[in-house]
Amino acid sequence: MPRISANLTKNVVEANTNLVSNGMIALAPDENASTLPLDLVMVLDVSGSMSGTGIQVVIDSVLYIQSMMSTNDRLAIITFNHDAQVHSNWVGKNDTISALNASGGTDFGAAIDCLLNFLGQNGSDSTRAGIALFMSDGHGGSASDDDVASIPEFGYTMHCLGVTNGANPDLLEQMAELARGRYFDAPGFDDVKQKFTNLFNYGKTTIYSAPVLNLDIASGVEISEVMEVNGTALAPSGSLGPGKHSLALCNVTQGNVSQVSFKIKVDNISLGENKLMDITFMGNTETMTVKGSKVDTEILGANTNHAVTVSKTTAKATRALKDGDNDTATRLVTKLTTMGETVPAATSSATILSTVTGTTDKGQIHEAIGTITVNTKGETITRDD
Repeated sequence: MPRISANLTKNVVEANTNLVSNGMIALAPDENASTLPLDLVMVLDVSGSMSGTGIQVVIDSVLYIQSMMSTNDRLAIITFNHDAQVHSNWVGKNDTISALNASGGTDFGAAIDCLLNFLGQNGSDSTRAGIALFMSDGHGGSASDDDVASIPEFGYTMHCLGVTNGANPDLLEQMAELARGRYFDAPGFDDVKQKFTNLFNYGKTTIYSAPVLNLDIASGVEISEVMEVNGTALAPSGSLGPGKHSLALCNVTQGNVSQVSFKIKVDNISLGENKLMDITFMGNTETMTVKGSKVDTEILGANTNHAVTVSKTTAKATRALKDGDNDTATRLVTKLTTMGETVPAATSSATILSTVTGTTDKGQIHEAIGTITVNTKGETITRDD
């Protein structure tokens, strides 16, 4: 069974008062769980703007990624321009794929509709790692956010590759976040090959594919700013109040822990143990509580969980970078650097984030922060490490 750890910054607070605190849920996969074979759906832009270099990158990419497949992997291809269609149903490593040509307009909505229809017939297999790969120059009509956000409901995450020089990363990164994937900046085929190496390692080490975190929040409790450590917003519509909520997560991979940070408000802390929420993940349930006390020494002597602060600050910094708020990101990285004098995990976060703070290339920023994760030792690392 996976391990669930749920903590506030402090687990003992003053009774008979309202509480505002930061919290974190850490989800560690079962150490004995096996990685999953890969179901990969490539969604390829074959519109007129991809003519020439762009379509050649796409063709070379399909052949290259097919060559990297193992016996148990499957590949399907959807192509789109002003319309979309299934170009190749499931094929294996040695199967023939018909030719690709570029022409026409660009409609991301048609591409996502076609993908959802395909996943409706072929998705939701928990024994396989479902990954969609959207390759485009990023210039086209946008898809519905709700449609993109529904991709994980089929057990898939979707990564987006910005190909060709001049690719627009903003829409592609937004789609990747909604579908719990990553954005990769890959102008040319050499870049694509490097990204595919990272992506296949990511796919080949998947233990839980597009897993769901279920929360049953107690009366008088509200959580907000719910994010994974790489800044992915899990509840973009706002706060979550009392009742049951389901949150789609990024894939959980071998050797890594999924951290979900949040801000919590409690109307009144009673004396003794207070139930805040039940947390269920992959069949395992944990209850998050906080103790209300009137003993000053007990309150003041309660341990501070620095991992909560590091995770929350890292998530807020990466969110600021995604939103183009460099001033806020810089301030938060400085905070992590200062914390690093006593909390080593903060130093690793600050080091990673400082590599992109101040960078003006949006594609590089989106790609770099998408790699941020946490290992089983609680250290902030990048997936490429």
